[in-house]
Amino acid sequence: NLATLSAAGSLLLVAITVAIGGAGLFVWQQSSREALRINAVVEETQAMRGALYRQMKEVFDAVFLDDRDAVEQYRAHEREIAEHLIRLRDLAQNPDERAAIAGLERTYGDIRAHTEALLTEWPRYSLAEKRRALETELEQGSLRSYERAVAELEALLDHQRGALQSRLQLLAWLSPLRW
Repeated sequence: NLATLSAAGSLLLVAITVAIGGAGLFVWQQSSREALRINAVVEETQAMRGALYRQMKEVFDAVFLDDRDAVEQYRAHEREIAEHLIRLRDLAQNPDERAAIAGLERTYGDIRAHTEALLTEWPRYSLAEKRRALETELEQGSLRSYERAVAELEALLDHQRGALQSRLQLLAWLSPLRW
């Protein structure tokens, strides 16, 4: 009777250890997936930002250097940015992320509104009007708004990374308790 009770207790201890280990492995795996997803959002955001600034260079080239290929290159960057936005929307997994990405999209739309007008109307603008449009409206207005939207998304992702690190630290702290 005592041997049976001891064997049952040992079996129960093994079952609890396996359950804790399995739960820990599941949490670790989920956390790894989430970390990869967050990194993918950061990479897409940075790639979009790079494409945007290359697009702004093309606006400058068209307006100030009369570069005939600049509009075509501008459009290529526009398509690239649209692809980044699609991937960002696909990667978003909660309302805060969706709202932050919508903010990126909205501020990019404001930038496009300014740049489209410049690209279509620039021949009739004076040099002073071109500078005002690029420096004041675009650089100090729309691009700053875009940078704030990027900063908000990055802050949200940093917060999520911090929460993820806390979970992993708790898991690391609990793992020796299994043994």
